[in-house]
Amino acid sequence: MTIQFIHSLHPHDAQNPKSQQRARAHAARVAHSRKRQFRLIEYNAANKNTSRKTGQQKKLPESKPFSRQTATTRDLPIVSNDLLIPSPVSQLASDRTDPFASSARSFTRDEHFLFDYFVQTIIPDESSRCGFALAVTPDDWRQLIQNEWMPFAVSRVDSLDSLFLHACRHLLVFQQLQQPDRWEYYMQLATKYKLACLRAVNEAISAGPSVLRNDATVATVVLLGFDEMALGDMATSKSHAQGALQIVEHNGGFQTLGLNGFLESLLYKLWGGLEDAPHGIIL
Repeated sequence: MTIQFIHSLHPHDAQNPKSQQRARAHAARVAHSRKRQFRLIEYNAANKNTSRKTGQQKKLPESKPFSRQTATTRDLPIVSNDLLIPSPVSQLASDRTDPFASSARSFTRDEHFLFDYFVQTIIPDESSRCGFALAVTPDDWRQLIQNEWMPFAVSRVDSLDSLFLHACRHLLVFQQLQQPDRWEYYMQLATKYKLACLRAVNEAISAGPSVLRNDATVATVVLLGFDEMALGDMATSKSHAQGALQIVEHNGGFQTLGLNGFLESLLYKLWGGLEDAPHGIIL
């Protein structure tokens, strides 16, 4: 037996702007959920039809594109609510795929793993080691990464490359001890992402001094500085830090940096790391 709760309003409260706003927001959420459910059903049904046709005879009549009109109830798989709405507190799966995921580009299998590794390992590990006299606690730093940096990073290709570079570099420290055969593989991946980051920065700089470099350029330069610090090349790391400062000054100062103070704190961490010459990787 299913119990449903129906919210009712006093006639005078029905015209209240806040009540109307809540009603519209609820209706929008319901509509979005139903639309996403049907899109996922269509996607699974199309894959099912494709797999079924590949196992039949070679000469088959030309199939029509899948649409809502051509789909039948028999073709639609049964999708449980548990599949469509997973628990928000469950851990990320390294093999998860979402055909409707929104990011700057689609992830490869390796990048799905690197992204999960960044979320589940790097963020907790480095938040606990947050320091360099910053006016943020480890919990505040973790919130800044999760709420400001992560959504921003997945929305831009250059930021994604810097995130994956950082994940590869972090893995290299541990894989060298635990799985030596994987060390060379992650080194190659790190080199690929690093070259992509350098290419993106060079393209932004070549646009000319009159063009304002965005937050993604600043973040990429700073993270390149951290990467050189992890490799022990303090001179190149300092060059990246100075370049980031020049970009910030060109844009009008630290008050122009976005991400709710994250980029400013990130740049201060880089300068603090250069002064203290720390060992290991920091974000």
